[in-house]
Amino acid sequence: MPAVLLSIKAKYANLIISGKKTVEWRKTLPNRKDWDNMVMLYSTKPDGRISGIAKVSRILTVDCYNSKRPSEIKSLSRASTDYTSGTQEPGNSMEELIADGCVPEDDIKKYSRGKRLYAWIIDWVIPVTGDEFSNMVGKHGPQSWQYIDLNESNRKLRDFLKMSGKINEE
Repeated sequence: MPAVLLSIKAKYANLIISGKKTVEWRKTLPNRKDWDNMVMLYSTKPDGRISGIAKVSRILTVDCYNSKRPSEIKSLSRASTDYTSGTQEPGNSMEELIADGCVPEDDIKKYSRGKRLYAWIIDWVIPVTGDEFSNMVGKHGPQSWQYIDLNESNRKLRDFLKMSGKINEE
């Protein structure tokens, strides 16, 4: 069972852990069929550690039209495709996604450069207070995100999730 190790600025990781930020904006999305939507939040400097474990409930596409130059992007469209279920649906309003993502609309437009973005909708998060998972990361976290395998060598993580009541596993 693979998980995604997601590098995220410390201030945004803290907002996710507090429950205030429930949308993470990304330019790419995981495409492995065996990914079970588990995300390990790697909080970048000054923290430099795994600060939380989250579950992504949906990933929505958000098309940012009109130009590659951010100053000419007029608006963001509504989210339309749920990649976790493969369905076409209206999705959340842009106002909701922007508010829940805790990133100003102008910053989202600049980040997109007129291209498609993905809104990763976070269902739940468990804070990690110690360095118990640092061996899964190595010296530095990934540039954006990477897969990590949650196999027998990561028994500690599975036990942590079971104790939190987030997974049931025999």
